[in-house]
Amino acid sequence: MPSLKPGEVAFELIIEEHVYEDVLKVAEYYDDKVQGLGERFEETLNASLELLSRHPFFAVRYDAIRCYHLPFFPYTVHYHVDEAGRRVIVLAVLHRHKNPDENWLWDKN
Repeated sequence: MPSLKPGEVAFELIIEEHVYEDVLKVAEYYDDKVQGLGERFEETLNASLELLSRHPFFAVRYDAIRCYHLPFFPYTVHYHVDEAGRRVIVLAVLHRHKNPDENWLWDKN
């Protein structure tokens, strides 16, 4: 995993509360399929979140929301970067084949 350059500070990682519940459901699903696969999913997600806290500037996909595809799993981290506050705000972890508009928990009006 890439490391910080001297003097470089990682961004604070903020994870929306509902993301924890969603991740737990996914991990339980994978563990039901293969023992230990849910733990591997969580480890992969945690490593990816660590990477995003250090290097968050992946391409903007829509409405200032950036996306990062998890390796090995068909899930994507949807997040926003607050450059001024040096924060990465994780909004969702969604299956790649589902429409994000159907999963958002906030009002888009």
